[in-house]
Amino acid sequence: MILILTTEAGDQSHIEVIDWLKCFKANYIILTGESLLFGSNTIVYKDGCIFCNGVNLTKEVSVVFFRRWITPTRIQLSEDKILNDSILDNLLGELFAFRKILENNLKDAFWIPTGEVIGVNKMSVLKLAKKVGLKTPKTLITNSKEELLNFIAETPQGVITKAIGNYSPVYTSQNEVLNPVYTKEVDKDFIESTCPKTFVISLFQEKLSKLLELRVFYLLGHFYTTAIMSQQNLATSLDSREQTAENRCNLEPYKLPIDIEEKIDILLSRLKLNTGCIDLVLTPENEYVFLEVNPVGQFSGYSRRTGLNIPQHIASVLVSIDQNGYTKAD
Repeated sequence: MILILTTEAGDQSHIEVIDWLKCFKANYIILTGESLLFGSNTIVYKDGCIFCNGVNLTKEVSVVFFRRWITPTRIQLSEDKILNDSILDNLLGELFAFRKILENNLKDAFWIPTGEVIGVNKMSVLKLAKKVGLKTPKTLITNSKEELLNFIAETPQGVITKAIGNYSPVYTSQNEVLNPVYTKEVDKDFIESTCPKTFVISLFQEKLSKLLELRVFYLLGHFYTTAIMSQQNLATSLDSREQTAENRCNLEPYKLPIDIEEKIDILLSRLKLNTGCIDLVLTPENEYVFLEVNPVGQFSGYSRRTGLNIPQHIASVLVSIDQNGYTKAD
């Protein structure tokens, strides 16, 4: 049996994988944190076995596709915001503790990816990427105005700032979604006029000249790469995510050079990641610059618009592993 661990909000990519599993008539079950929070799935753990809706996951599950677990930002249990946050913090702690029990109980299943590598550290990844031969951007993390101004002075091509980790969308009380952490450019005049001596710790990088942005979906040694024509629009030139219907980036399938694929393969192997979404930039000088990897990044939109059929490939791999076990050919 295939187990899909995901969330009921904030992840679209798993939906198309599930559609293909239905098409393949696969034996699968879906489990989300929300389904346990609100009781739409029944879980029993006894005698060393975990049962979901009467199915013995411990004995039946051979492969786990681990997308996400729960999206807490939109869960309202009380109209009192402070009370809601307190209750939710405790319940989330319980749900994540149970997820660890689930990971340990199903440790003999093949996980894509494993739970222990979901929260990769961006700076550690950049350091390791450089070690395996990938070019990386010059980076600074600081809360010091003086250090930032020094970095700007040493980086004449410009400086951008973005989230240190994976910053979640922010919701207003009217359920409007905001994302204040798209990539932004900062300069000396702005910092000198607006910043105090110290500020919230932030990540800064050299601004890269871009020919293309590249989104790479990696699965068990296979690469599915999308070229994002972000430089065609001023609004998306810094961050391709700042798209609207009017300034939508063109996407095209792309083939990475073999040596870049080999270095990424080595990097992910050392990170113990068997899947992930990798962001790269191709510069006008034809250099590939590695930015980051997200073990559970989105891929369905890129796949749909380029014809890469990523969800179909994922479902096919899951079914193959479920039926035959994993071999490197998968």
